[in-house]
Amino acid sequence: MFGRSHSSKALEKISLAMSKKVYVYTAFGIDTVNSLSLYKSFNSCSDAAKELNCSNSTISVYRDTKKLLHNKWILSSSLLPPQDAHPSSSI
Repeated sequence: MFGRSHSSKALEKISLAMSKKVYVYTAFGIDTVNSLSLYKSFNSCSDAAKELNCSNSTISVYRDTKKLLHNKWILSSSLLPPQDAHPSSSI
């Protein structure tokens, strides 16, 4: 920016615009319609990665795939209705 730096307020706005919300669900049963329970939501992939002890890229890969992360978690970028929850096992 021509030798100028962004203000802290501007940096905060940029961070919010670039971050992607992550909803973490606990999977209870593979074929049960109500098998997921919202565990926690995070404002960014990096916050979720810290909590779930994995990398940012792992969060990005698993988000919205309905595959189990660590055989326990389903990650989504939006709130899931109970009938949409059908996790598949990961490799």
